Amino acid sequence: MNNDRIDTYFYIFIITIFSLLLFGTVVSSILKKTKPDNETFQKVFIIVRSWWYIATPIIISFLLGAHAVLLLFFFVTCFIAIEFTRYLSDKSMQKPMRFVLIATTLLQYLAILKNWNTAFYAFIPLVAIWVLPLVIFISKNPQNLPRTAALVLGSLLMSYYISHVPAMPLLQHELWQSEHQALLAVLVLIFITE
Repeated sequence: MNNDRIDTYFYIFIITIFSLLLFGTVVSSILKKTKPDNETFQKVFIIVRSWWYIATPIIISFLLGAHAVLLLFFFVTCFIAIEFTRYLSDKSMQKPMRFVLIATTLLQYLAILKNWNTAFYAFIPLVAIWVLPLVIFISKNPQNLPRTAALVLGSLLMSYYISHVPAMPLLQHELWQSEHQALLAVLVLIFITE
């Protein structure tokens, strides 16, 4: 398949996404203006606006290339890891957990960047095996232990699974250069919004 056809599919995808967002913005704006006191219409307007905030950086990163997608997902994953630590019951563990989660995220994305397939697939599960016993060991309040362990494990799994999205085009170069680039962009949009 030639490159022009690949670009055509991808640009059709981008035009479709932005057309739908523009249509949703116009409709939600009209609904909001016709009944400004209706909470449902206000919520719909906020949801459509948040879709702009989600779709625009993803599309721009896809236009810039696989490394831009990697950088975007690195920042998103770090932000999510920080959000996870906000819900730790033991506030004294927030900073150490943030450090561990951001460091593991950095090393996970570095493995993607350097094409270290084995490190990419094995690093986070090994960290989970090491970090959870450490959390149990240093936990001062055993009543918060199940919640803390669940948050740490959840954030490690989140980092592991989210990192697979930008890893696909970098660890499998033919995926980025094929007709599947538009399909990959659809997968990314669906994944990031769920």
